[in-house]
Amino acid sequence: MSYTILLVEDYDSFSSYLNKRLTQLGYTVILAESGEEAVRKTEEHAPDLILMDIKLPVMDGIEACKKIKSNKLTKHIPLIFISAKHQEGEIKEGYAAGGDNYLVKPILFPVLMEEINRWEEKAKNKLQMNG
Repeated sequence: MSYTILLVEDYDSFSSYLNKRLTQLGYTVILAESGEEAVRKTEEHAPDLILMDIKLPVMDGIEACKKIKSNKLTKHIPLIFISAKHQEGEIKEGYAAGGDNYLVKPILFPVLMEEINRWEEKAKNKLQMNG
């Protein structure tokens, strides 16, 4: 079973880099460039994990997170913000919107992988308990 990650990032080089690295590791990666696209793709694909920037066109990550977390079909999907916004108030806003974690850019790939692995393990354990 492939673990699917929705990557919501409008900065092309960062998005391409993460997409390439995650795909090489065997993850299925779905890309979105705006908050609006993130909400739609979350509903369409039901990813296992969402990695989302906050500063996005059309609808920012905070609003997109609120929409995803208010939908009974998608609210269970873990959402991790990855943002250059690093002020305490900005981080608190991410959690208040429903974010499950908040990582500050620039982020080292091994640190991001630790976070992804943590959520992937939680999902596996949940499957084993229910299965």
